[in-house]
Amino acid sequence: MLRGESITWCHQGYSWVDQDAIGWFYLAAFVFVVLPYLVMKIKNLSHSRRGAMGSSEGLSRLRL
Repeated sequence: MLRGESITWCHQGYSWVDQDAIGWFYLAAFVFVVLPYLVMKIKNLSHSRRGAMGSSEGLSRLRL
């Protein structure tokens, strides 16, 4: 590369990105990896909040 020379990209080299199979792959990765991870994270958050509330109630009962 020479200084001051313009750079051009070959669009044909990246044409595989525009295929339908790539879109389906991203959708499958979202459905089978990201979505279950988010569901488990939300379940764990809700269980930990219930557990924290239950344990604080139990401690306040023990103090009385």
